[in-house]
Amino acid sequence: MRKKYWTLGIADEIKSKLLPHSDGQALIAKGEADLGLYNVSEIPRTKGVVLLGPVPAAVQAYITYDAGVPASNVTSSAAIEFLKFIASLAAAASWQSAGLELAEP
Repeated sequence: MRKKYWTLGIADEIKSKLLPHSDGQALIAKGEADLGLYNVSEIPRTKGVVLLGPVPAAVQAYITYDAGVPASNVTSSAAIEFLKFIASLAAAASWQSAGLELAEP
């Protein structure tokens, strides 16, 4: 799969500076890295790392979540009500405060 930053036309300029790391946010917090790309909902949880904003739409990667309840679940009503709530406008502020962008219905 082709990396999306290649489409920005900056691949050659950043190639030598890339530092893939399992805990890159810690490197940023310690000043050992200048920039990182992460799920926006993860950044506010890391002390010493500040969210600058989303990457341009041209390279943005969206994750769509689906949910389901097994047909064999004899008490599915609570699960269904919970799913309805987390998809409702009443829950939208909580999602947005976590840094998540809501999909259009």
